[in-house]
Formats: sequence, C-alpha cells, structure tokens
Amino acid sequence: MQSLNLEISNEVLNSFKNSLSMLPEKDYLLGATKGESEEIPKATWTFGIVPMEIANSIREVYMHDCMVEANGEIIFVYPFDLLWELEEKKFAWGEDFIELQKL
Repeated sequence: MQSLNLEISNEVLNSFKNSLSMLPEKDYLLGATKGESEEIPKATWTFGIVPMEIANSIREVYMHDCMVEANGEIIFVYPFDLLWELEEKKFAWGEDFIELQKL
C-alpha cells in the first residue's frame, strides 16, 4: 500500500468516520474519487464513503490496488492513475461542500 501526502480535516474525517460506524462493518470504506474527465462541468475530486463491493470491482478490473494510507487512514482512490493530483492537498469543508485545497 502506498502512502500519500494528503490531509483530511478533522471535521471532515470525523463526520465520515461517524457515518461509517453506523454502517455494516467491512461493507464500506473511506474513498477519494473523481468523475470522468469528459464531464461538463469538469470533474472534481470528492471525499466520502464507498461501498466495498464497488471498490473490489474496480480493483479487479484495473488489476492493481487502489488503496493508500493518508492521515493515518486507509483510503480507496479512484482513478488511481490520477493519484498525483492529491499530493500536497487537503480535503476540507468549503462554503457548501467538501473541497480539495492546496496545503
């Protein structure tokens, strides 16, 4: 598993960890995902909860592990080939939604 220099604000992390604690254990995980690049408006990175079934399907199709360690947490990242876009960044609350900000 790769280590990633990505920060997640405590406010965001605690919110999602609290949500995870209410879901069936081992069925969901934390994830950073980005939509298709052809989307308009342009796809952006989001942070949230990913069903383990979807994460496992993606891992099987792309034949590599999409898991990284960041902020002391195991995070699913998709698309994994754009992992470099997350380096030196931070997920934090913006005005209305979670934003990816530069450190």
